[in-house]
Parts: sequence; structure tokens; C-alpha cells
Amino acid sequence: MNLQNLSWFKFGHDAYLVSEFKAQACALAKAAYFDLLCYAMKQSPALSLPNNDRVLANWANTILETWLD
Repeated sequence: MNLQNLSWFKFGHDAYLVSEFKAQACALAKAAYFDLLCYAMKQSPALSLPNNDRVLANWANTILETWLD
């Protein structure tokens, strides 16, 4: 199965709702998390992200300084 062609992804919402991340992260971090999950689905290999802070900051809709903080 080619995950990159799926128009959806399975998300463990029950675990997320009770996670320490959800309890402690700011709204910007939570939004970035979901955006990066969506981008990760389209990467090759699927569910990976580039090791590039500039790209990740851009994909998370934030400036590099905020991303690195």
C-alpha cells in the first residue's frame, strides 16, 4: 500500500486527548504538530520528515527562531 496516495491518515485521537503533549503544549505547537503529520504522510518514505529546520519551520508556519526555541 502506498501511503502517500491516501487522502486520509489514521490518528490515535484517544491517546492524543490524554497525552502530556496536548496538556502542556501551546496552540501553535499543537497546530504545527498536525500540519507536520499531514506533510509526513506525503513524504518518501511515508511518515518521515526532512532533517532541515528551515523546511520544518516553514511547514509549521513559524519563523526559524521560534522553531528553534
